Amino acid sequence: MTTGRSAEAGAANGRHRNVLLVVMDQLRADCLQLAINGRMVLPNMARLAEGAVTFRRHYSVVNPCGPSRASLLTGLYAMNHRSVRNGVPLRPDLPTIASEARRAGYEPLLFGYTDTAADPRRLHPDDPDLLSYEGLMPGFIEVVEQRHTSRSFAWRAHLRRQGYALPHYSRFYAPQDFDSDTGPGPRDAAFYRAWDSDTAFLTDACIGQLAVRGDLPWLALLTYIRPHPPLIAPEPYNRLHDNADLPPPLRPLSLEQESHMHSWLAAELGRGAITSMISGYNCSLDNGSTEDVDTLRAVYYGLATEVDHHVGRVVDFLEESGLLDSTLLVVTADHGEMLGDHWHWGKTTIHDGSFHVPLIIRDPERPEGHGTQIDAPTESVDLVPTILDWMASEVPMSMDGASPTGLARLQLFRAGFRRSGAADRPARGNRACPARGQSCHPARAAVQAGPFQWRPAAIAVRHGIGWRMPEPGRRAFLFRGVAAADPQAA
Repeated sequence: MTTGRSAEAGAANGRHRNVLLVVMDQLRADCLQLAINGRMVLPNMARLAEGAVTFRRHYSVVNPCGPSRASLLTGLYAMNHRSVRNGVPLRPDLPTIASEARRAGYEPLLFGYTDTAADPRRLHPDDPDLLSYEGLMPGFIEVVEQRHTSRSFAWRAHLRRQGYALPHYSRFYAPQDFDSDTGPGPRDAAFYRAWDSDTAFLTDACIGQLAVRGDLPWLALLTYIRPHPPLIAPEPYNRLHDNADLPPPLRPLSLEQESHMHSWLAAELGRGAITSMISGYNCSLDNGSTEDVDTLRAVYYGLATEVDHHVGRVVDFLEESGLLDSTLLVVTADHGEMLGDHWHWGKTTIHDGSFHVPLIIRDPERPEGHGTQIDAPTESVDLVPTILDWMASEVPMSMDGASPTGLARLQLFRAGFRRSGAADRPARGNRACPARGQSCHPARAAVQAGPFQWRPAAIAVRHGIGWRMPEPGRRAFLFRGVAAADPQAA
């Protein structure tokens, strides 16, 4: 059952309606508004946000990469898709954005990777697909393959054609040319030039392929490795941001105090050490050194700026080719990065830096919403239902996410709870609703005091390894099964 719009309805100039989902790896939400010495870290995404809808409180529901992408692409919490760590297989019969796009008549194109471990029950024990967790999610057409820890053969072949002397792939993200007296350092450039980087190559391939695809509507997943560590950037991005201009990491407690909060946090402070962010260095880095911390943060921001440059190229291509007016454009990240906050590096913590990610959605058919900023909380499991809703395709009842983006009803987010019929619409999910108008989702809760009256409630959002609580004094209201912040209570 659909909402009445076919895959081609509403397209401008007779074009198909397409979807482009851009996912960056390990990008923090605060990068979107961050300026360093007057220079925006993500100027192109900031420009895109001016003509789109920005969700300021969007969260990944789990990490690391494999589980987070499983949730993002299935609309399921980790407790339901069960791929809870990198390398844990994902059931091949689960509905995904790829399988549901096919049902709606869209070609699901993949540029990059999904980090989906293969189900060993369907493979021979010697099958090479079992050697890596960086497998392909069933249903996607792998147009351009790219991986983080293995393969990336297309990019490697490109570099060889450009005349590079290629090191072993395990050293691709380690410095190759450095001062022999001082040794390698985090600011040393990658061996490849900026226009031949993994990010540039993937962007070129995506633009080239989308430029010639017009026979069928497509859903394209463009997923960048960067700014995921190892932190090494090509020139000029390796020295683009100066240490002296950086914001300091958030460290309200000492390292000892942070370690004493919980034994698990103490263990993670050891595993998520600052040295885990780099590859191929013999030098030691000190998590208590302002210079070392700022240097790695600067390189991270440089990689983020590099990715932003290429996202800008993609947006420019869509505009110049006329595809922007018929393409739902979604830009987000799989999870965040602590970047030294609370003394942590990486993403396996309970803190906001690990889960708070950007989300920008541009619906060409709803220009009245462009430039809107939404403060209501949303989650990565909501993206698949949102995209399927735009495709006019039925959202599987098994999915935990909902479509709260307001692509067709942006004004409702500003006005709050819709009094006409919203409480009678149960949320999608795999559990029966406990009461009319209350959320079915175990991770979302609001307390109803009476018809259309909502008293203050804590919203506990389960993020796989801990519970996040909203700011004190916030109120909650329910919209299509999603607990959100009441704009009148801010």
